[in-house]
Amino acid sequence: MYTHSNPFVQGGWSGAFSSTIGGDATNPPSIYGALPMTTGSPSAGSKSGATHFQFTNPNPTILNSTVVGPHRDGTIHQLVNISTDDRLAGYTAFRDADGKSIALIEWSGSQPRVEVRGSVAKVLAGEWLQVMMDPRFGRPVRKMDVRGSRFAWCPSGEALLLYPQTPGQNPIAVAKKNGHIINLEMSEQALLSGLLESCIVAITLLLSGRRLE
Repeated sequence: MYTHSNPFVQGGWSGAFSSTIGGDATNPPSIYGALPMTTGSPSAGSKSGATHFQFTNPNPTILNSTVVGPHRDGTIHQLVNISTDDRLAGYTAFRDADGKSIALIEWSGSQPRVEVRGSVAKVLAGEWLQVMMDPRFGRPVRKMDVRGSRFAWCPSGEALLLYPQTPGQNPIAVAKKNGHIINLEMSEQALLSGLLESCIVAITLLLSGRRLE
């Protein structure tokens, strides 16, 4: 573990994204040039090539929040409810709009464990989002394995960028904080690969303010 240069310092958004990739603090790379982003309220993103989701209503943190996004008819719906009850052995549950469980974080024990149904078998959160050196960026990143494919979460300014393992690829997802709301933009490639639930859980872990290792 690269504790001295961990780009995802637990305990706050500013600490987690104090560094940039491919630039310096005074001239960071363009975040919204990474994907054909939309701005404003969440939308289907069919014309822009990216789909916009939001973590809303933190109570008081992302560990108790709601993820909203576009329905097939273009209207905005609640997609995922994130709820945490530390009194019951410390679980964070992720449920879809029908109330079905899609993921679970267990905070009990020395290290949290995470499971994403159909995508990630139960594993230590610090192993699933393990800090590793990535030669593409010359710095530590957090890798993420989903159904045998590897991705990397890289901080850039005040955003998190998700890259596929293939060198030279553009980011396929971008998370950025806007006040009390966290915006998540996902490319068509990421959605077709079934990464939405895993990205929601990963962002929740990384921005929980809790240690993963």
